[in-house]
Amino acid sequence: MSTTKVAILILLSAVTVSAMASPQTCPFTDIFNMSGPGGIQIQGKSTTSGNLKYTRVSNNVFTLGCADVHSFNNGDLYISIGTDATNVCKLTILDGPFLTDPEIAPNCSGNLQYRGYSHAEYSYKYTLNFSKRT
Repeated sequence: MSTTKVAILILLSAVTVSAMASPQTCPFTDIFNMSGPGGIQIQGKSTTSGNLKYTRVSNNVFTLGCADVHSFNNGDLYISIGTDATNVCKLTILDGPFLTDPEIAPNCSGNLQYRGYSHAEYSYKYTLNFSKRT
């Protein structure tokens, strides 16, 4: 085997080992804010399951990302959003690194209703929309 071929094989082996040694990291952070009646905000404590990290940024903004940056699994957030203890929507938000958009299952009480979310195309910023029942 020629010296050139040996050198190329050694170089390719080194690149392969280097690529295998570099861990992949979870590539997502979604940002959520709220739109709705005055006083709409996160109510109480929120919990997660699976590989989801919840960070409360303010009373009406939170982020979701991977709890374990080396795992690419989805997870659920259980969060209550409302204007007070009577008018509240309990949301289960399924999110993860390879979901195009989060999946949201609402359970609302009082005069508050969940109206879906909006976001710009190719954006990871979501607005959760709420309104009062008429």
